[in-house]
Amino acid sequence: MNAKFALYMITTMLLLGLAITGCSDTNQTDKATEQPKVEEGQAQLSDENVQADATAEPQPTAASEEEATENNALFIGETSLGRIVGSGGLLYIEQSDGERVEIGEVGRMKYGAVLSDDGSKLLYAYEDTMLVGSFPQLGVYHLAEGSEVKLLVENEQGRQLNGFYWGSANTVLVEGHINPSVTGYVLYNDRTGEVITAAGGMLHQVLADEQSLLLQMSPHWQWEGVDTVLDLAIATTNGEQIQLYRKQFELPITIVDIAMSDSMSTLAIWLLNEDGSAQLELATVDPNTWKVESTISHAIPANTTGNIAFNEQEGVIMIGEKEQFPIP
Repeated sequence: MNAKFALYMITTMLLLGLAITGCSDTNQTDKATEQPKVEEGQAQLSDENVQADATAEPQPTAASEEEATENNALFIGETSLGRIVGSGGLLYIEQSDGERVEIGEVGRMKYGAVLSDDGSKLLYAYEDTMLVGSFPQLGVYHLAEGSEVKLLVENEQGRQLNGFYWGSANTVLVEGHINPSVTGYVLYNDRTGEVITAAGGMLHQVLADEQSLLLQMSPHWQWEGVDTVLDLAIATTNGEQIQLYRKQFELPITIVDIAMSDSMSTLAIWLLNEDGSAQLELATVDPNTWKVESTISHAIPANTTGNIAFNEQEGVIMIGEKEQFPIP
């Protein structure tokens, strides 16, 4: 009995050991082949997904052609030849097919481009001439002809350049610093590049003859233009400054607007007085001698806003939107 019992126990232990070993191997195999759990809502990336992402073309953003151009270049204006744009310091005519033609001296950096009102000319400055000790150089590009006129700003009134503008249809106006109380102005012919006139003061208008400047000569740096003396002059083509109008007021005045008619025969001056009242001073002028022949004054509502506008065909001067007076 004892021998049989011992044999039974040995057989049982061997079978139990084999069973345990088999279970352990099965668990290890299951763990090795188990896949990471994907949470709900989480994308699972397959080999096909990876290949598709690697070869996918970038998707364009929704933008118009105009927006795309403006993202790569500065839009300056429209002309009959195409859009004027700036990019990388250079200026171009951008044609309807997208081709760009460089404006002015090729490869030379430019800035401050301004298109003329009729879209026929472009005004700009050459960046490399803005260094201390250099004379500023401007360019006028005539679009229809594809030609450039260069303007060298070398006189006292303009060489410390503050700005440049279209003075009129056929002139360029340069503004410069002379001293803390005087601003300089130079008027150029945009076809020849020659100086028409140059003067110092405070500019109110390039006159209709495109040769003369209407300037304020009285101090203009005190109290934002408030003073008791109004002194106006005309700068002519020979460099002479002729006194046009001078008046001493009892109380300080503020200049709202000053303008000369296209015929250059009527001068209009809109003033605010220290007591809150407003007035329009009118003067008839002989444009051949720049002599004032007669003057008249009109009271106007102090709350009037706007500018002076002449309608010489109807013989009236408009002040703002509502007030009008006959031209003397």
